[in-house]
Amino acid sequence: MQEVRGIPADEITSLWPRLEPLVNRALERSSDYTPDDIHQSLIEERRQIFATWPALDTICITGIDRRPKAKVLTIWWKAGILHDDWRDMLTAVENWGRWLGCSKVEFRGREGWHRLLPDYATEILYSKDL
Repeated sequence: MQEVRGIPADEITSLWPRLEPLVNRALERSSDYTPDDIHQSLIEERRQIFATWPALDTICITGIDRRPKAKVLTIWWKAGILHDDWRDMLTAVENWGRWLGCSKVEFRGREGWHRLLPDYATEILYSKDL
């Protein structure tokens, strides 16, 4: 079992040399953002990053979307090693979202993920009520 830890904003800069290669991988299919954009959004707490600890070999970058009728935890990017217990990362993020009062978690992913995530409703967007 991998420990999953949310990285506080005040630790982002010191851990950035280890996090940035994973951020680069996560952004490979996302031309709208640069690693510097992500770094700044993490420092400013507009986004959050979760990582396996202490290995820092898998990351998940999230944001909170406050909609008129829902507070939604959005998983923007994921990258790293697919551990045997990879759902620990998703569980940690979901629990954090519940703690913040989010009613749903959403993310986009490959269609093939549906067989691994049967508790998520899918179309193009993966979505789950918390």
